[in-house]
Amino acid sequence: MVLDHTPTQSLLAHKSPPDEIKDLSGQQFGTRLEKRRWLILIAFSLFSASSAMLWITYSPITTSAQKYYGASEGDVLQFSNSYMYIYFAFSFLGSWLAYRWFTWSFIGAMLINATGGWIRYISGHNYAGALFGQYLGALAQNVVLFVPVCKILLLCLQIAHYMKYSNF
Repeated sequence: MVLDHTPTQSLLAHKSPPDEIKDLSGQQFGTRLEKRRWLILIAFSLFSASSAMLWITYSPITTSAQKYYGASEGDVLQFSNSYMYIYFAFSFLGSWLAYRWFTWSFIGAMLINATGGWIRYISGHNYAGALFGQYLGALAQNVVLFVPVCKILLLCLQIAHYMKYSNF
């Protein structure tokens, strides 16, 4: 179905979207559903969830964590504060990596996050080891926080490129 873009015809007049839409040059465009995109969405969601779980794990159980690690309340609060410290120190690096090498930085951040979680798990009652694992998880979160911003920026650049080199 070819839509004639005249002032009297509105795209809003259609009750349901057409199966195919062609631009003024006659080329068909539309959306495609790719299984790879679902895989990326699931990976990003799991990574975001695991990063959030690592970040806020000890906040509701501060007293129990104090007894477990034999540490003060301030020491246990360092688990959640570590994310703020690392964010402040490495946010520009994380955003640059996510923009420059999106796929490799995302994969690297997932591996760093998993490593930080495992270090926290295997450290047992060792407070310093658990805090080191927490800092690794915080480092990985910097890439995750900037993924939506970088993807929107790339989408805007692609649209600008299309608008520049098309007869639109």
